[in-house]
Amino acid sequence: MTALRKILSYPLSVLHYLIFGLAIVIFHPIQWLALKIGYQAHKKSVDLLVFFLLVSIYALGYRIKFTNKQKLPEGVPLIFVSNHQSLNDVTVLGGF
Repeated sequence: MTALRKILSYPLSVLHYLIFGLAIVIFHPIQWLALKIGYQAHKKSVDLLVFFLLVSIYALGYRIKFTNKQKLPEGVPLIFVSNHQSLNDVTVLGGF
């Protein structure tokens, strides 16, 4: 890692955690209320939360690319399982 990248990583990390933390704090009561209203309201609130979590990743300059090396069946339900080794897998799976 170059010295410039390392220096930039500190303020960008603060920016990421600020956006990420604000999204979680703001959307917790919104999701709670939306869940009381019904499934569609909750689904829309979750979609909006995932959008802002993706913004927190993009603010760091990351670009997300998905490469599928498997032939997935079309027109049938699929289940994607994540190991949750970081906060980013939830955001990426939710967003894409």
